[in-house]
Order: sequence, then structure tokens, then C-alpha cells
Amino acid sequence: MKHDGAKTERVKRLGRGLADVSHVFLSGTSDERADAAEPSDFWLPERRLIAITSGKGVRGKTLVAFGLAHGLAEKGRRVALFTDDEALLSDAKLSPPAGGEPKGKGPHSLSIFELSPLLTVLEDGVDVNQLERAADGYDVVVVEVTPQISSETLIWKLARLIIVIAEPGTRQMQAAYAMIKRLATSRAGCRIGLVVNLARDYDEAERCFRKISRACREFLKVNVRNYGYVALSDEVVRVLAGGKQPSYVWSNPLIARCFESIVRIYLIDDRAVRRRRKEVKQKSCV
Repeated sequence: MKHDGAKTERVKRLGRGLADVSHVFLSGTSDERADAAEPSDFWLPERRLIAITSGKGVRGKTLVAFGLAHGLAEKGRRVALFTDDEALLSDAKLSPPAGGEPKGKGPHSLSIFELSPLLTVLEDGVDVNQLERAADGYDVVVVEVTPQISSETLIWKLARLIIVIAEPGTRQMQAAYAMIKRLATSRAGCRIGLVVNLARDYDEAERCFRKISRACREFLKVNVRNYGYVALSDEVVRVLAGGKQPSYVWSNPLIARCFESIVRIYLIDDRAVRRRRKEVKQKSCV
């Protein structure tokens, strides 16, 4: 009976992030700043820009970016993925540019673009209309961003959600915390999520998340959303070593379920945020 109780508690903890969705938890702001968390001239009002990044030395940005984009495409979303991963780009037989024709198409409605031209556009501080044209025709834009990118780059200010990749281990968790601190300082009010990569099981991923989120609450006054984890497996290790394409991990049912969970949490959060924005807009019209 004890075993059943422990199992039930783990299931409840796993579902915590799916059911308990509040605006404060999503935005990472206090109640007083909640309504002002999103600027009125936010980019792509009908679409979402998701930035995937990590702390220095932490692996898994391309894997998580592709996994999230692939999963959303399977749910019927039109997704544009911007990446600098040479293997992924060459496999899709891509050739230039952000804003032009997609270099390659993945499953369903997933299109893959080269990241460099987009970052050039963002760093040059061009008009937002150019970015609108670059993402025209897509519901969701997923951008893989290296931690070396400047805090002043427009990508941080435009992203509605920034997912930081972490790994179990003191140094890796410190790197993830440092990245969140940098983001919280440069982009007040952004939604920040965390995905734990290379976790041996759910419990290890949960411990890693709790340590990082506790430090963020205590020292940064920022709430971080748990977007799930990617389990440690031979398939994931081979992809991270550069020997396989990200889609290779779907041969492992456990990894496939991990990404299904990440996509599901994102969709629930997205609906909650859109509902909250609609309520705020209705109140302002009264």
C-alpha cells in the first residue's frame, strides 16, 4: 500500500505543472506587475516566438528545439524552426535565408531555416515588420539561441517564452541559474521555462528543477516553469555526440513520451496565457 501511495504522489507531482496554471507562474512577475508584463507592441500578436537556450557548457538546445517544433507540427501548428545545427540543416538540404523560402521541410508543417541571417536581422535592430515577413505563414516560431548571444539582442525582448536547458550536476545547474539571472535582468516579465536534459528518471529531473527554481525565487524573485525533462538514453547520447539526427530519439518510446509531455505543457500554458490576455482586454474595454 505504501508503494501505491508513493506512486500516486509522483503522479500528482508530475501533473502539478499541467493543472496548476496561474498567470503569475507563467509570467514570472508579481501580481502588481502582471498586467504590464507584456508590451502592447509585442511582436507577432497571432503567433508565438519561443527561444531555446542553455547555460554555458550545457547540451541539448538543438534536440529540445527540434523536439518541441516537431511535436507542435504534429499537433497541427505551422512551425518555423531557426537553427545553426549543421547536421540538421544539411539533412534538410537547406540553403539561405530568413524571410525567404524555407530551406527544407520536416514532418507535417515544420519548416527549417538557417539561424544566422535571422540573428543578423535582430542584431541590426531592423524594423519589426521585417521579422513579421520572415515568419509569415507560421503559428509558432522556435529559435535556438546560443548562450554567447548578447543580452541586448532583440531576440530576448521579442520572445514570449524562453526555455532554458539544464542538466543534473552542480556545474550545469549553476550555468542554468546564471542564464536565468541574465535573462531576468535584461527582460523583466518574460516567461521562463526549464527543461532538464539527460536526467536518469523523473525524480532526478524534479530534484534538479526544484534546486534551480528555489534559487530563482529566493534570489531573483522569478518563478520558473517546469516544462519537463529528456531522459538519459543511448539515443540521446548519440544525438548529442553528433552521430545522429535529432529525429533519431523518437525510436525510443520513453524519449517520445518526454517530448509529448513538453509539448502538452506548452499548449496548456499557451491557452492559459491567451485566456488571461483576453480577460485583461475585456476588462480594459469595460
